[in-house]
Amino acid sequence: MKTDPGWIFEQGAVSKLLESLGFDTPVIRFLDTAASKIAGDVALKRTFLELAAAWVAGSIPDAPAGTETEISALIAVAGYPKMLAAHRAREIPDSISVATARDLQRWITRPESAGGKWEFRHLRWLGSHVHHMLLEIGRLQFIALPFGSPYRVFHAKSSLQKTMVFAEAGLECSRDGWLEKSGDGFITSYVSTPEELRGHPVDPASGQISRATASLPACDYDMCLSRESIALHVHIPSGQPLTLSDCADSFQRAENIYRRHFPELDWRAFCCTSWLLDRELWQCLPPHSNIQDFGNLFFPLATPGNNSDQLMERVLEGTTNWRTLAPKTSLQKAVLKHLHEGHRFRTTSGFILRTTEPGSALNGRVHD
Repeated sequence: MKTDPGWIFEQGAVSKLLESLGFDTPVIRFLDTAASKIAGDVALKRTFLELAAAWVAGSIPDAPAGTETEISALIAVAGYPKMLAAHRAREIPDSISVATARDLQRWITRPESAGGKWEFRHLRWLGSHVHHMLLEIGRLQFIALPFGSPYRVFHAKSSLQKTMVFAEAGLECSRDGWLEKSGDGFITSYVSTPEELRGHPVDPASGQISRATASLPACDYDMCLSRESIALHVHIPSGQPLTLSDCADSFQRAENIYRRHFPELDWRAFCCTSWLLDRELWQCLPPHSNIQDFGNLFFPLATPGNNSDQLMERVLEGTTNWRTLAPKTSLQKAVLKHLHEGHRFRTTSGFILRTTEPGSALNGRVHD
């Protein structure tokens, strides 16, 4: 494994690596040219080597202003030998390694206008690939991390279908059960004894937290997911339709990959946090859309800081003044209409529990 990032400046090294990974020719040329440019500037080269060494060691450095795109993109590439070596050590299939590496292309952009400048501002995201073994498996990406959401998930011992979710104690909720401050809201409580589980349950249709508490006999339920539990976090890369069949294939392949190549990993669920899981958004979509079909695979959860930033960036071009935005697509038109009517959007989380049977994590939720 090449741990010294100076390999970037070897003649043809960047092109050779990226060609082997199937990168597009314009991106290869851009990165190869960037390497030559930095190599010819003594101060810039020194800066790059310092930052890239820190990156390979596990940190996420910031490139100097004015050099972010070229230096940051090359820093990401400098970590690829480390990433690929980790994949080989786990005997990850080459097709998955290549697909994972090529995610960098999605984040390097160039305006369509002639002479437009290349842009890359997502080094932190690429840290998931290089440092934390994010894998792109078919349509979806997966990374094993603590579940992280403030909930306790219980499953009935006598039923494969009965799941109950309680919010952790001390969460500040709005009146209608979202995790946000509100003058007329409530604070959650949660109590667990050998006899009883009592707390504020989560609505499985919307993810909202109930103001009223509920009680369960502790002997009838097993806790299968908590904030500290390991889960496979699901990310949705851009570029392809989000079809249910492709997603189902990714989930099944991911379950098999992690079972085979990470046998020591006691992961409990797939989980996802995305603007696509927002039930308000679904009201703006045609019935049985790909987004709804995907979201319906998950048990929804209100998300801390459940703002609409993701949706504004992905659908409304990142504008902060949506009231004056002229819609260009049918989705923009529907979303703007929803906002003008006084509704709001919220990034939402969700989970799919892992079961004991191989290939059954979706629990029969997918119907071809």
